[in-house]
Amino acid sequence: MPAHRKLRIALCLFGIAAVFSFATTARAEDAKPEPRAPFTKGPIEKIDLAHKLLTLKTRDRLETFTWTERTYVFRGKEKISVDKLKQGEIVALRFYTDEQGQLVAQRIKAAPPPQEASPNPTP
Repeated sequence: MPAHRKLRIALCLFGIAAVFSFATTARAEDAKPEPRAPFTKGPIEKIDLAHKLLTLKTRDRLETFTWTERTYVFRGKEKISVDKLKQGEIVALRFYTDEQGQLVAQRIKAAPPPQEASPNPTP
């Protein structure tokens, strides 16, 4: 087999190997999970339904969040609307910071109401 033919085959094989290695690297980068949104929790200090503002007392300060029509609100496993939340209720929420620097709640979760104790069971 002539030397130039061997060189041609070697270059083709090298090119194919380079394409496959690039494709594998691109897939590995695509598979990285997105970072999770920040999380906080605390009692509700204030709810302003008109301006869509929710103020929580977090560990070290008061923080005010806004919400959108895409914000999920739950009490336990039940989906509820923001107007069902009460001042003093402890909630946990995931949020992000928008382009204007506002903290926007993505998901708000309130603890489910305590289960009522059943009356004395009969023996």
